[in-house]
Parts: sequence; C-alpha cells; structure tokens
Amino acid sequence: MKDINQRRIESHLASLGRCIGPSESHRDRVLEQVSRNLQRSNTQRRTTHIAVALGLALLLLSPLIASVTRRVRPHQAATARQAQADAIRLSETHQMSFDWALVDVFLQYRERLRP
Repeated sequence: MKDINQRRIESHLASLGRCIGPSESHRDRVLEQVSRNLQRSNTQRRTTHIAVALGLALLLLSPLIASVTRRVRPHQAATARQAQADAIRLSETHQMSFDWALVDVFLQYRERLRP
C-alpha cells in the first residue's frame, strides 16, 4: 500500500510538473529587468571613470595652476597717506577742493583695480 501511494504521488507530481510553467510575459519581464540593471551598472561605471579622470586631471594640472597664480601679482592697495598725498597734489594742480580731489583719487584707484 505504501508503494502504491508513493507511486501515485510521484506520478501526480510528474504530471503537475508538465503543467506548471512560466507565464508568457515572464521572459519579457526578466529581459527588461536585466536590461535596466545593465544600464544602471554601465552608468555607474561611466560616472566612476569620469570622476577618476577629473581627479587625475586636477592632480596633474594643480602644479601648473599654482605656478600661474604665483606669477600674477595682486595690486598693492593704496594707504591712507598715499590717497591723501595724491588728493592734495590733485587739488593743488587743478585748483579744486580737497574733498572732490579725494573722490577723484578713489575713482582712479578703483579703475586701476579693475581687470
């Protein structure tokens, strides 16, 4: 009896195995998911390559940038004494008040600082 039940169960399972299968859209869904995963992986790889390339470029170009910035000398700011002396000289030369001469001196300093 035990053998008969076991054979019956095994034959029943075998017949069910032939009936059960993936749905029609299963293959399409799997392919779509694989495609999305590959696309995401490729995007991450590309982003990593770009980040590494930019890092290396910055590392290699930093000495060049440093040497260029060292060559550029900043404009030396005028002191109050220089501004006052220039304003006195301008007011005496052009016969104008000291106040307006000082305004003109500051405007000249501002123009010199503009690139």
